[in-house]
Amino acid sequence: MTKIRTTAYQPSTNGGIERFHGTVHAMLAKWIQANQRDWDEKLPAVAFAYRASEHESTGFSPYFLMHGREARIPADIAYGPTPNEPATESDFVADQQAALRSAFDLAQQQLSKASCRRMHAYDLRARPQAFAVGSWVWFPAADKDDIASGSAFTKAPSK
Repeated sequence: MTKIRTTAYQPSTNGGIERFHGTVHAMLAKWIQANQRDWDEKLPAVAFAYRASEHESTGFSPYFLMHGREARIPADIAYGPTPNEPATESDFVADQQAALRSAFDLAQQQLSKASCRRMHAYDLRARPQAFAVGSWVWFPAADKDDIASGSAFTKAPSK
């Protein structure tokens, strides 16, 4: 995993978070009252709904990927446990470990497929750039001192 840095006040540099904010705003807009004063009371329920819903990119809900089972809602309590509940604690632990391993592997496969779809969609719009010899271009700095000082890119003539 690599750490990325995003520019302050430049939302386009962090598309994943912007997508999440858009989703949460759309969900909140359906629940809040007309005066928009109760959004903070509705936020925990919206966050739970977001975490309990299946995401297209992974094929699983974030809750399932964290806990190895789907979230239990009040209806589950009212209608009783699911029929495949493990009998003992050791069975429960083994089932959880197996479910998490399986979910992790499947989520990685789904993320890989989603990455390929996004790359293909980007490549449809991307156009190659040709630069004349001697034109000024930005390129990544090769010196670690330049990167540490905050100038990760350097402007110089192309070769």
